[in-house]
Amino acid sequence: MSIQTSVRRIEKRQSKSTRRKTGETRVVFTIDRSVLLQLDHLVKRKVYPSRSKALQEALRGGLARANHARLATECAKLNPRVEQAFAEEGIATELAVWPEY
Repeated sequence: MSIQTSVRRIEKRQSKSTRRKTGETRVVFTIDRSVLLQLDHLVKRKVYPSRSKALQEALRGGLARANHARLATECAKLNPRVEQAFAEEGIATELAVWPEY
């Protein structure tokens, strides 16, 4: 099941009164107490305005790192010589049709 499907199912279960008009969705999960204490410390120091904002930022950062790592993994699979050949393959014909400046 995809994440989008899961989110849609959760949203359907929520009553209209719990849905937020900003496009946010309420999520409930379990968190280790020590992590929660660290999170609360950041909120208390006003690093983040709320637990929710702190968690959103942490999730965005984690997702960005995961996507970057995935991209790096896929790029590592590429053969530079083959990619260079593909890049240069059409250059000769493209140069012939480009107007001169």
